[in-house]
Amino acid sequence: MRTKRILVLILALAAAAILQSTIVGRPILLGARPDLVLLLVVTYSVVRGVGEGLLGGIIGGFMVDMLSAVPFGTATLGMGLIGLLTGLGDANVYRANFMIPLVAVFLATVFYHSFLMLALQADGRTVEWISTLALQTIPGAFMNALLTPLAFYLVRRFAYPGEDEERYQW
Repeated sequence: MRTKRILVLILALAAAAILQSTIVGRPILLGARPDLVLLLVVTYSVVRGVGEGLLGGIIGGFMVDMLSAVPFGTATLGMGLIGLLTGLGDANVYRANFMIPLVAVFLATVFYHSFLMLALQADGRTVEWISTLALQTIPGAFMNALLTPLAFYLVRRFAYPGEDEERYQW
């Protein structure tokens, strides 16, 4: 069962990375675009815990690294950290308060984008911190937060098919 779940995760992350780098790669609303891989990593990590969350973060980050212009390994490290950190919380905490997963996704988005900008700056590239945060990162974080309930619903369906259905309900 675990192998099948990991295989489905890999396929979902690959599809999200391809969609993110092609169709959803352009701003959708007010400079915002969803970060589908990040959204999937955070929701999967919250549902499955730290071990599988870290694995999902590393796989998702690797796929982003393969399709982006950031220094190779940066997305893998950043997503791995996010998968690890968001998987540390107890699932009952997320279930008890509707706002906690939304805030987790919002903060993970800001952390990840800041991490990428820091890596780009360390690589010698010019980074416009204020304008990037204000015009891309924060609007994208809000968009990710709005998509969180849908992402949780989908992740719960494939992470626990038929078992423990009531474990994560909003």
